[in-house]
Amino acid sequence: MYVLFLFIHLVFAAVFYFFNRIPESAAFVILGAAFFFAFGPFDFKKKPPSDAENGIGASKIASEAKGQAIRFLKSGTYYLGFSLFYLSLYGIAYSLAPSLAMASSSVYGWLTMALSVCSAILFFAFGPKHDVASKIFRSNAFVFSAVHFSLLAYRCFSGVPLDPTFIANVVLSLASFWTVVLFGSYSESRERNAAYLFFLVYAYAASVALFIRAFGVDEIHALLSVLFLEAVAVFDGLTRIRKLREYRSVGAFAGAVFSYVCVLSVFAYAFWKGIDAFILVYAFFVSAFQAYLHAKYENYLSVTSVLAVSAFLYFQAFFPGPASGFFPYVAFSFGFPLAIVTVAKWKTFHAYDRHFLFASAILFAFWSFFGYFVRFSAYSILEVSLLSLGFSILFFVSYLGLRK
Repeated sequence: MYVLFLFIHLVFAAVFYFFNRIPESAAFVILGAAFFFAFGPFDFKKKPPSDAENGIGASKIASEAKGQAIRFLKSGTYYLGFSLFYLSLYGIAYSLAPSLAMASSSVYGWLTMALSVCSAILFFAFGPKHDVASKIFRSNAFVFSAVHFSLLAYRCFSGVPLDPTFIANVVLSLASFWTVVLFGSYSESRERNAAYLFFLVYAYAASVALFIRAFGVDEIHALLSVLFLEAVAVFDGLTRIRKLREYRSVGAFAGAVFSYVCVLSVFAYAFWKGIDAFILVYAFFVSAFQAYLHAKYENYLSVTSVLAVSAFLYFQAFFPGPASGFFPYVAFSFGFPLAIVTVAKWKTFHAYDRHFLFASAILFAFWSFFGYFVRFSAYSILEVSLLSLGFSILFFVSYLGLRK
């Protein structure tokens, strides 16, 4: 690896010397020598004196401070060298772009692709256990993934076309980051979980861009559809892969959060664009997944989400208009509670499901009862009595369902 660093710097030094740029050539010779001695098999450390030679020995605080300084120096030399190497390459490419009759963006794309391919070849040639090769590959994946994630989000919604070189770089950076996640024994668990979550967000952005640009899907439909598909995949799909089992907890949490965002999106979409075929189908699949979450994990937040979405769509579709009379309002008030009671008597998964569903049905009926006094300006004893009769029937049915 140290030979490779030296060779690359000597090549660039020769290029600058050929163009009569002596200062830049000398800078690359100096940087090459620094990399050669920093990463080469040279041991300049002296054997520390023994406690007998020291007499008293170094204190614990001084020893820890020295260890921290050495670790900081090692990390600093690597990251500084990595940053300077990449900046110098892009500076050279930018300077030579006019002479090559190429646009700066085109040179950037091709150079980025070449660096991604070279780092991948190093990683797979030396293996994930090789410290230097894996660290270079990991740094390359992190940097290019962050850059292309930002560029992808900008291009996706600004109308800037996605050229083939840019798409190739997005695929390469996404694949590199996926490899980093798979071979994730490089740091603490918290950092690996953060990398996994970033990969999920990056994959979401790339999939949305694909849906919008390649398949011509509406932006809002693409955002919501990909979000739901990723929620299902992350929660109960990706963690079935053996190398991703360590992300089972964070994946389940992320998938559940994504699914609840899908639930909130149903309300936002309906308020913004109204009820259409897309949101009805979307609400059905989102509710089915929430029912699955409750059936498998006894998650009553998921049941609440299903009932909230169903009640909202029911209200939007069947709430009687101003010209409707009292009896359509009665049918609306007790139609949804009767549907909940029917579901409670037909299928439950856990011990308290029936209690939860009957309580929800009664709560909706109470809401409708008090809504009567808001909906109608003139009150009738007969109408209030009919509503009370409906309540009594609902309570008796609830009693019969809960008596066991």
